[in-house]
Amino acid sequence: EPVIRIIVRDNSPLAIADTSLVRLFLDAEPVYFRPNAQRLELEPRQQGEEGGAVTEVTFRPRLDSGSHVLEVIARDATGNPVYARAEFKVETQFTLLNVLNYPNPFSDRTAFTYVLTQPADRVRLQVFTLSGRKIFQTETLPAEVGFNSFTWDGHDADGDPLANGVYLYRLTAVSGAKRVSVLSKLIVMR
Repeated sequence: EPVIRIIVRDNSPLAIADTSLVRLFLDAEPVYFRPNAQRLELEPRQQGEEGGAVTEVTFRPRLDSGSHVLEVIARDATGNPVYARAEFKVETQFTLLNVLNYPNPFSDRTAFTYVLTQPADRVRLQVFTLSGRKIFQTETLPAEVGFNSFTWDGHDADGDPLANGVYLYRLTAVSGAKRVSVLSKLIVMR
């Protein structure tokens, strides 16, 4: 049940105050403004930061897991249209997606990137030799929902740079009793 905010800016001094000028479609189905409904709201403002009119549309859909498409068609007070489309995927389970480090191979630093489907209590990175010896660990990674990134300088727990070679890393996210991990390879080439 996300809160989606759509900002419509126009260089005209007239804000969009008529709900008939903004049309929303979720998965090709129209979404209607209804009196006393909290699902879709329109808030016109007369002046934006850069001048002109700003209108904010707040949409509170109830979404199932899977892929979705949100489309918006807005018209200003003189009838000029604008169209925007966003495709997104909803995950109801706590998981790590799109885990990778870039660049890989790396020489002096690499960024670990990942997507969390829900906020985590903590995210841990562990780096191991191929024989399984842990050489680095940190639990100070970002744990926000969505895209996260952590840059590592390629040094072990003693502060020494890693030798050239192949290493394994495990990224683990914990939220309450839920735990998810991804194991992958990284390569050091200096």
